[in-house]
Amino acid sequence: MKASLGALSLMALLGCQTPEPSAAGAGAATSPLVTGPDFVVTELSAPPSVLPATAFEVSATVCNHGGQGGSTKATLFLSADTVISEQTDYPGGQLYLPYLQPGQCSRQTTMMYAQVPSEGRWHVGALLDSIGDENPGNNTRVSAPMGIGHQADFIITSVKGPASVDFGQSLTAQVTVCNQGTRTESTQVALLLSEDENIRFPSSSTPPEDAVVGDVPVPPLASGQCATVSISGNAYPPHMSSPNVRAFHLGAVVDPLNSTPEFTEDNTHPGYLLGLGYAPDFVISSVKGPASVDFGQSLTAQVTVCNQGTRSRDTRVFLLLSQDENIRFPSSSAPPEDSILGDVPVPPLAPGQCTTVSISSSNIYPPPTSPPNTRAFHLGAALDPYYSPDELRTDNNTHPGYLLGVGSAPDFVISSVKGPASVDFGQPLTAQVTVCNQGTRAEGTRVFLLLSQDENIRLPSYPLPPEDSILGDVPVPPLVPNQCTTVSISSSSVYPPYMSSPNTRAFHLGAVVDPNYAPNELRTDNNTHPGYLLGVGSAPDFVISSVKGPASVDFGQPLTAQVTVCNQGTRSRDTRVFLLLSQDENIRFPSSSAPPEDSILGDVPVPPLAPGQCTTVSISSSNIYPPPTSPPNTRAFHLGAALDPYYSPDELRTDNNTHPGYLLGVGSAPDFVISSVKGPASVDFGQPLTAQVTVCNQGTRTEGTQVMLVLSQDENLRLPSPSAPPEDQVVGGTPVSPLAPNQCATVSISSSNIYPPPTSPPNTRAFHLGAVVDPNYAPNELRTDNNTHAGYLLGVGSAPDFVISSVKGPASVDFGQPFTAQVTVCNQGTRPYDSRVYLLVSLDENIRFPSSSAPPEDNVVGDAPVPPLAPNQCATVSISSSNIYPPPMSPPNTRAFHLGAVVDPNYAPNELRTDNNTHSGYLLGVGHDADFVISSVESPVFVRSGQSLTTQVNVCNQGTLAASTRVSVLLSTDTTFRLPSPSTPPEDVIVGETQTGLLQPGWCETVSITGNAWLPPSTNPNTQGLVYVGAMVNLDQMTPELRADNNTLLGGWLYIAP
Repeated sequence: MKASLGALSLMALLGCQTPEPSAAGAGAATSPLVTGPDFVVTELSAPPSVLPATAFEVSATVCNHGGQGGSTKATLFLSADTVISEQTDYPGGQLYLPYLQPGQCSRQTTMMYAQVPSEGRWHVGALLDSIGDENPGNNTRVSAPMGIGHQADFIITSVKGPASVDFGQSLTAQVTVCNQGTRTESTQVALLLSEDENIRFPSSSTPPEDAVVGDVPVPPLASGQCATVSISGNAYPPHMSSPNVRAFHLGAVVDPLNSTPEFTEDNTHPGYLLGLGYAPDFVISSVKGPASVDFGQSLTAQVTVCNQGTRSRDTRVFLLLSQDENIRFPSSSAPPEDSILGDVPVPPLAPGQCTTVSISSSNIYPPPTSPPNTRAFHLGAALDPYYSPDELRTDNNTHPGYLLGVGSAPDFVISSVKGPASVDFGQPLTAQVTVCNQGTRAEGTRVFLLLSQDENIRLPSYPLPPEDSILGDVPVPPLVPNQCTTVSISSSSVYPPYMSSPNTRAFHLGAVVDPNYAPNELRTDNNTHPGYLLGVGSAPDFVISSVKGPASVDFGQPLTAQVTVCNQGTRSRDTRVFLLLSQDENIRFPSSSAPPEDSILGDVPVPPLAPGQCTTVSISSSNIYPPPTSPPNTRAFHLGAALDPYYSPDELRTDNNTHPGYLLGVGSAPDFVISSVKGPASVDFGQPLTAQVTVCNQGTRTEGTQVMLVLSQDENLRLPSPSAPPEDQVVGGTPVSPLAPNQCATVSISSSNIYPPPTSPPNTRAFHLGAVVDPNYAPNELRTDNNTHAGYLLGVGSAPDFVISSVKGPASVDFGQPFTAQVTVCNQGTRPYDSRVYLLVSLDENIRFPSSSAPPEDNVVGDAPVPPLAPNQCATVSISSSNIYPPPMSPPNTRAFHLGAVVDPNYAPNELRTDNNTHSGYLLGVGHDADFVISSVESPVFVRSGQSLTTQVNVCNQGTLAASTRVSVLLSTDTTFRLPSPSTPPEDVIVGETQTGLLQPGWCETVSITGNAWLPPSTNPNTQGLVYVGAMVNLDQMTPELRADNNTLLGGWLYIAP
């Protein structure tokens, strides 16, 4: 019988249509033999299961692989098999496709109804209209199986465990099980070892092929819910495995006995390859080097090698240049495809240990078989397969590295796109785009700002219709290799992309470097940046910027947290915020369709917030208990927050409504942390050292502990383990007397002599002096992930170590005028030495000493010798400049620069450290204008509401030109002054204003301002009546100034009584 149950479909509206670029392979599939349209369904998706007679969403992507544009429609069906038949399958509506150019795709979404004669496994099918399609043979597609009915459907989404284990040793793996069915059920999951990806649970009717490691029950899972369980057992090879096999799949099976009815019984997961036996297993975890290099030039790369096996061993690593990600070690039986650039030995590595080695090549040339115009190659690495033939695995001995530009050309990349969080339709917008040249030759380019529905930023290409909107473009001045610049791009009005859905409220504000401007780039695949999500429209957009509360709390005890909510949208609105306790950073607001995973501790309303306004609310809970699905021994949970998704459904964005908060210790136990490590700046080899370590107990119970001082090559402190050679050096240790909750103690730890860690390179001169508390990880601590402190860099050896402690000079100077600054240099090393110090003018805090390989970014103003300084001795030297001019690459209207200093890195090349040779100094106003600052604000501490308030404000002109200005006194409920605006409700109150007299450079004047004291609107009930008194000069910016960032000063508290 021809099936037709009247299945209803909600037709795809314009708002559900999303035109896309060509799908992967779509362009390649376009046949030149087909002159007319050729439509293909490249993707068809439906949910894994639905209840009978309920609506569900279906998405389809249709591409035109033909040679001519056109439009079509797709008829949807529900089918019991994978063969679509109009006669026997159940129709579910139609999708109408827009006009598609050759190579163009469109993704559409519609609704279907699950009306079928029987429950079980079904498929959604799509059949394209063959009219006008020159190749109707590819007009059908079916989705993955979906369940319709009342059953569970368990799947395993991941299996995680150790990389290797010895024969018969115990292992523990984490298996994540999800129920993608429609019915809540519990089940069982088993962990197995298999020679291949086909995981087979033993059956009584056949001999076992795979070995069962262990199994555990899985608690009841609701529809869409997941749980991660730990399974432990001993590792033995499968009974029938080959004797020389050293790696097996550690996989899993859920519902291994098929005891629970499911839509699909394909319940296995192949897991991952586990090394099994007593041998090393070397892997390369990273390859780092320059972004580009010219032909024939030298190159140095850093390769990190790790041993994830079970036995210590050394090896050898090679650096290679390849056309693709498939790194091929040369073979004597075939000509080489990849070029070997260099190789170095890798010292013996214990299991779990890593090391980074440097590999250099004196010159770079492309692989011998590469096409002549190739400009980018993979710089990868391979471990010598003949050096350690006894490895557990050799299939993991290569790393594809990264794409390296090779040749004489620029290579432009966009490193960041910054702009407002939201903008209303038709309103102007300005964004800052940072462009860098990581190539080998200087050149200019052009950059475009675009609005896109997704992260795939596309410049319009004729004859295809534009998918993304160009908001503006600007030229980028010539950039030398490794130079960056930030340009501003403005748009007079912002509108969504032409083909975007009408209900879309957030778009990617991205950027593209014009690929046609510099066609000789080394690479053009890296010319786009997805930017960030920009809210577009007239609506609020609430975000949570912080969650603060106690470090720990006992079971059943009360808790109060402070949650800061901001409105980064374009319209004022109120909302509601919830405080939640979660096992992980994924804060989940409870849903009526599934059991809660996170616990709601409390909620409060948030008063109306204007665009850009924030408020902090307090949320209290009378008692704390773990989330219902948390394991029984969990002692730390994320205290996070979520905005009520149902309170403001018209938000521009709802994907940013949660905040993971911080880890909160829960229970009756201590929680030790180290708050600081202090000691000398340097020490000579073999000399004694004493450091002060501050330990705090942020737990809920009084207890004592132990703390150890450690010397490490990096910030990752590792205490020695009996199973591996030591990487860090234990300097000393001491007990810490019992600390009550929230109590701290500072203890001194001394060492009679200092030596570098045993595995450190011989020329290393600086190490992290850090500490570890509770080194034995007492099992009763609430948390042990916070027991280390990286400390600070300690210079070790016999050498000087120069630092600049201060840079002082005038507040402003006119162009071309002389000035003098005082720079204080100290030697915190272990040996006397002299040096030289330079004074520089810079656009930012990053003071850069000129280099012969690149044009200067900062201006050297002057320099002076520094006399020999003994260890811990300082000297202040004066450096004068006959005239001052801005750095050569500074924007023309810049009026303030950092006056910083650098200790000459080439003068004392044997310094213990050279990473601390610069000082960012201070902001110096440069030009011919005034610069007003407020030096003091004095007012009474009490006044009644509406009564007169008199404030004394001292104003100074530290600029280079005489002028007068207006002074305003404000009242604010916080430390940020927000001036009244016609577009937003007032937050701060202006008490009164007055004008100063004419102030010559260096002159000051105290003015008295009187007005009535009225309370500003407050969103914090705990500070009612308390306000800050502050002052601002040049509020309307009517007087030109060198700087406007220093125009406010916060005074003291004022209580305004009713």
